[in-house]
Amino acid sequence: MEIDASRLLVRTQDPDLERTAAGRDFYVPRLVQEYGRWKDALALPPGPPRHVWRDRDHGYLGGDQSFELGVERPCLVDVFLLHVGRGRPNRGHWSQSIPLASPHRSGMPCHVRVRSGAVPKAWVVRELGTPDKLHFEDVDPSPMSDDLVRIRVRAAAVNFFDLLQLGGTYQVKPELPFIPGAEVAGDVEAAPPGTGMRPGDRVFAVVSQEGLHRGGYTEVTHAEPGDVRKMPDGMSYAAAAAFFINYQTGWFALHRRANVQPGEVVLVHAGAGGVGTAAIQLAKAAGARVIATAGSDAKLAVCRDMGADVAINYNDEDFVAAVKRATDGKGADVVYDPVGGDVFDRSTKCVAFEGRIVVLGFTSGRVPTIATNHLLIKNYSIVGLHWGLYRQRAPQLIPECTEALFALYAAGKIRPHVGREAPLADAVMVLEEVASRKTTGKAVLTVEAS
Repeated sequence: MEIDASRLLVRTQDPDLERTAAGRDFYVPRLVQEYGRWKDALALPPGPPRHVWRDRDHGYLGGDQSFELGVERPCLVDVFLLHVGRGRPNRGHWSQSIPLASPHRSGMPCHVRVRSGAVPKAWVVRELGTPDKLHFEDVDPSPMSDDLVRIRVRAAAVNFFDLLQLGGTYQVKPELPFIPGAEVAGDVEAAPPGTGMRPGDRVFAVVSQEGLHRGGYTEVTHAEPGDVRKMPDGMSYAAAAAFFINYQTGWFALHRRANVQPGEVVLVHAGAGGVGTAAIQLAKAAGARVIATAGSDAKLAVCRDMGADVAINYNDEDFVAAVKRATDGKGADVVYDPVGGDVFDRSTKCVAFEGRIVVLGFTSGRVPTIATNHLLIKNYSIVGLHWGLYRQRAPQLIPECTEALFALYAAGKIRPHVGREAPLADAVMVLEEVASRKTTGKAVLTVEAS
């Protein structure tokens, strides 16, 4: 079936349906508050009436006709295709006078779920586990809230913590079912008064994972007005989706938690990843010298492209010795560690006097144990960075950071590295690539404009 999202214009274009329906009529009941005289004949489901249609002129739809229904919001519709014999429809079954009469034999249903172009498809988590547990389905959007910004998604970022959330091991645990994904870019469809946003504005946003009307892996989402920003001129949707969390994380980690200073040495682990590429650029913009680690020559090339002064393949050499060589034995003033595990343990061997190790995550899968006596002996600090907590405890700091990042972007000092783009329908495959460390920078799911 062909759907026109603006008016829900539906044409019967299924070849099998047209062949079977040639010269015959099929009732399509009308959208009414009452089922009317066809209630029994249509064998409609019990409960309150839903979207039920009828051709506006004749009450039926022929194989070469169309019908339309103007609705103000997206909806899912059950269209019942019923042969009209002499008198009344055939109670949900194909007439015996039609070839391949039985719907079970012909493979054609007695009713068809029609999806308007405005009804979003989304990846839904209905059970915790691995990416293959996700369901790609139509979601019936809830009515527009006066307090939220409705966004037609054009790009959605894939973050490592999305995998943790799918598995139920992340610190933020939404109730099932939910739509994963925390960053989107797209076009405003509706916005509350006073927000300064209008339909058609190009924006990016951070979204929560509450129910089936938020989240990122979807064609339509809703966000709090304070979490939505207009995109800078010239920024692509993919770059905008990759911009916010990585660079906010890097800015808060380096400037607020580590207090990085010009001339200091910053060691960035997993430098070719999303948070790593952002951290390299931000450290360089702050006047620091950057050493980055990665696990392949291709990823080292990405680190250098982002501005790293020294790039170390940790699979080929001991990064501790390499850092000490690069710093004349002094070590790194700031260690940026999203990996944890053995990488954290080894980093304590190459942190400088009065250095700072910033803990951002544990992609290695192991949370390290801290030897506090070692901190005392070497005079270094370990600080944590959970950027999402600033949104809750100190939200007034977020706009300051955003303006600083916009200025750096306008000056050409930072640019999101999108290493993988794929259609929204390929989300499971992309998540598996992220889990197996096959991507660089940020992976982004894209949605074609409707």
